[in-house]
Amino acid sequence: MSKSNHDLALLVEENAGLLEQGAQLIESIGPDTYRRNSHEFFTSGVGKHFRHVLDFYDRLIEGFGTIVDYESRKRDQQVESDPVYAVETARRHATALEKLASGSDDDPPAAVRLEVLDADGSGIETRSTIARELAALASHTIHHYAIIAMLLRVQGIEVDHSFGVAPSTIRFLAKNR
Repeated sequence: MSKSNHDLALLVEENAGLLEQGAQLIESIGPDTYRRNSHEFFTSGVGKHFRHVLDFYDRLIEGFGTIVDYESRKRDQQVESDPVYAVETARRHATALEKLASGSDDDPPAAVRLEVLDADGSGIETRSTIARELAALASHTIHHYAIIAMLLRVQGIEVDHSFGVAPSTIRFLAKNR
């Protein structure tokens, strides 16, 4: 296995693991907590953040081989409001990522479209690779998981200390205890 294949496999494993971690958390909270968007400290709850995370994976999976267009997210309201459907979607995305990497001999190039802060909001198209996009998605996911953890803690719900924490931070903290 080439170095780039190995790296791609690790990134797929990391992202699939993050999706499963999110699915398990969603399964552990009640549907009302998942859907709650009205609180004195927030107006975007767990379901909205989890849907946002899944939107980005959806765009990568759908755009693989053509163009990954992060601005054409579906914003599926069912993912936002139905935790069972959200968990199924997360697990389906994890399986799709594993298939995506298994069909590749190397780290394939990807065209990526994203909006930038310009006068007309038309966005740009740039080149990337699947590995780079998976690295960015892992970081994006961890960032939103940190927000989800905070939202749950504000509501008095215990969340595993590693949820929403970057692997490098977990290793750093383990070494320095």
